[in-house]
Amino acid sequence: MKRLKSLHQWFFGFGSPLTIGVFRIIFGFLAFVCLLLLSTSFGDWYSVTGYVTPDIAREVLFGKTYPDFLNGIESNSLILIAFVATTVSAFLVMIGLFARVATIVLALGLIGLHHRNIDILNSGDTLMRLIAIYMVFAPSGAACSLDRLIRRWKGKEGAALPEVSLWPQRLIGIQVALLYLTTAWHKSFGGRWLDGTATYYTGRLEEFERFPVPGLINEQPMVMIATYYTLLIEVALGILVFAKPTRKWVLIGGLVLHGGIEYGMNIPLFAFVICSTYIVYYDGDEIAGWFKRLAKRFSERAINVSVPGASSKGKLEVLESLSPLGLVKYTPVNGEPWVANRADGRAQSWVTASLARSMGAWLLWIAPPLWASIVRSSAVEDSSSAND
Repeated sequence: MKRLKSLHQWFFGFGSPLTIGVFRIIFGFLAFVCLLLLSTSFGDWYSVTGYVTPDIAREVLFGKTYPDFLNGIESNSLILIAFVATTVSAFLVMIGLFARVATIVLALGLIGLHHRNIDILNSGDTLMRLIAIYMVFAPSGAACSLDRLIRRWKGKEGAALPEVSLWPQRLIGIQVALLYLTTAWHKSFGGRWLDGTATYYTGRLEEFERFPVPGLINEQPMVMIATYYTLLIEVALGILVFAKPTRKWVLIGGLVLHGGIEYGMNIPLFAFVICSTYIVYYDGDEIAGWFKRLAKRFSERAINVSVPGASSKGKLEVLESLSPLGLVKYTPVNGEPWVANRADGRAQSWVTASLARSMGAWLLWIAPPLWASIVRSSAVEDSSSAND
């Protein structure tokens, strides 16, 4: 009973949304990049006059009707609108703006586009589609998002992160574990995997070749080592990844496996998508611990920005939160000029120095004056509200 209760708490319990927030950024970025890459050949892959016409698409799907909004649509304009909407939603998911709506649009868009042409999909694409569905139910905008930043700016939330239900995060972890287990299971029925020669034949797939691989890799005993290593790591990633003592080493093993695949085989974004999910096996408190340890390493890069005319912190604390490593601190002063001082006393341009250390504002590098305007306006508001 105790173990069942512990399992129930692990799956249905509440905790920090930091993990799912960081994962949302990575996942949204990968989906956005994937769609940008596909956009270069949109006419070939998705148009009604491309390689796969609507009739062929239905035939490939064995005449089955799938729940997607592109099923039966034979207008290039409508398909293009759907593609653009999906791409925009991926960008919004990445930055965490209208996160709930954006994840719904992204999931529906990926389902429709994937069913429109399944011939160009790899396992990474399929996993991306499944994750998009899980993200619809996840509180992905509760941390590391513009949605939260806006709520804090308006005074609707405090500095402390709210606790959220963790079951969507757990589902993603379980999905990936099942992916590895079923892959290893199917491979166990293949004679080449059992006799230790399978990776030799995968290395002969010339259509997937990317970078040159040393000849030693395709000779024994390296072929046997690579074959059995793949099987062992896949089993470990399906089981041992849930145990904290072995989790770190198993995930490192997975990174080595997919790093080798990414180097030698041209399977667009496959390794990046699947490795991005590794973060969901860590709780938010553990992610926060990583940031604290990184902050100590980069502490000598921290700066203090003197904000003249502001007698209280107010919204400046919200701007400080845009630097997850705590490398920027805004200090209200009287009669002093805007200046950024490093720990060693050196002065820097406060605009570029604070922007470079505020990861949450990096998109504003296209317009640094906008960043300066936001910081100045927050200081003015603080000063006026304090005088009132």
